[in-house]
Amino acid sequence: MAARISHADRSELTRRALLHAAQELFATQGYAATSAVAIARRAKRSQGALQYHFPDKVALFQAVYEEENLAFSHFIVARIQDAEGDLWQREVVTACQAFVERAADPRVRRFSIWMAQPYSAGPPCNRRGRVWSSSARRWSR
Repeated sequence: MAARISHADRSELTRRALLHAAQELFATQGYAATSAVAIARRAKRSQGALQYHFPDKVALFQAVYEEENLAFSHFIVARIQDAEGDLWQREVVTACQAFVERAADPRVRRFSIWMAQPYSAGPPCNRRGRVWSSSARRWSR
């Protein structure tokens, strides 16, 4: 008999699927060209599930951006912990190597290139990468 998945676990799986689908579509199609319908379809989830987890497109974009930063941080920390040598050397050399290795990932590279585009291509970000909520577009538009 298969173990039952709790509501919280199902909800988290749905959220992760939506984030992954949005990241792929933002990276390949751009922010403006990516619709809620396309994201839900790619994630194999309903539009209602998308709206439940993310009130608007900007909130979803911000979550994707934060996930990418978190994944990058974990990647670098893991590399530093596995490296040999004295602490300073290990941190500097390994962080640089990890940065290059992570940047070689085509998904990350596409997303980074898209992030470097001017404002017209998507939501504005301040220097800390936080999306300004004043530019939010509701899903219904």
